[in-house]
Order: sequence, then C-alpha cells, then structure tokens
Amino acid sequence: MNTSRIRFVLFLATVACLPGKEVSADTPLPPPQRKEVWCGSHHYCAVMDPRLRLTTVYKVDGNTRTKLWAMPGWYRVAFLADDAEHLVIGHDGINLLPTSIENSDILAYFVRKGEVVATATLADIVEKSHLRRTASHYLWGEYLGIDEDGRFCVKTVEGKRLWFDVRSGKQVLSAVTAATP
Repeated sequence: MNTSRIRFVLFLATVACLPGKEVSADTPLPPPQRKEVWCGSHHYCAVMDPRLRLTTVYKVDGNTRTKLWAMPGWYRVAFLADDAEHLVIGHDGINLLPTSIENSDILAYFVRKGEVVATATLADIVEKSHLRRTASHYLWGEYLGIDEDGRFCVKTVEGKRLWFDVRSGKQVLSAVTAATP
C-alpha cells in the first residue's frame, strides 16, 4: 500500500472516531456456542447446545445435575424462571430486527416444559413506526429478563417497560420510563 493511501485510511479512521460523530454499524452476531442460562435462585439452569440443537433444563445441587426436561433448539436469547418449568425465548437478533419485520412477527415465546404456551409479537411490544433505524436493521428495545416476582420484562425504544406473566405470556403491567437513547 502506498504512503498516500495509508494516510487516507488513517484519516478516515480518525474521523470515524471523533467525538460527536455517530457511526451506525451493526456488529455481526457471534456464531452459536454452548451456553448456560441460570434462573435467579441458581437452583436450575438451561444448557443450550448448538451442535445437538438441544436445550436441556437441569436441577443443580452442588456438582450434581438432574435433567428435568428438554426441547429442540439452540436460542441466542433465553431466560429461565425460578420454577424451572418456564423458559422465555427472545428473537434471535436480540435487540435488532430485520427491516422486513411485520407486526405479527414474534419477539418472545413463552414455553412450559418444552411446549410454547404463548407468544408476544412486535405489535404486542412496540409500535412498528417507533422502531429506530440502524445501519441495516431496526432497534426495538431490549430484554431485561425475569424479575424477582417472576415476571418477564422488556424495555422498548418508546420508553415503555412491559411485564409479562411467564406462565401465560399475558402482559400484566406496563410503565413509561425515559426512552432508550
């Protein structure tokens, strides 16, 4: 590479890093890898294995794990309830959605022992017109997880917090907070 080209590349890198310059680029998601998701009490965990494409929930007692139930699939976003019967699975894009997203597309699956009992769609969680555009996707908000009362919580780009009953998938509470920057 010649000297003038190196200077130009360095100039572009410097400009991109200047304070006040917003760079909107979406980082590619890491490849699937084995992971564990623990409930709040740390008595149970869900092990997600991408090679087997299997999620298995265990009761944990010291170094001993007892299998409780399993379901097909590996999930990038998942939260295990303290009863070890309920798992909430989020959208694979985490907080980014494809630009082709529809109001009927699912952002959360409510699962009981491997069976989907309810879903929450984009329309159930956030107004499509309020989604924030990134370089290649829409930002909808974030999954906050299961709270100490056993409710699943999300925060939207509109500044709403929504709580869902993990057993039924029904929204049980909402509050308006400051919007996500």
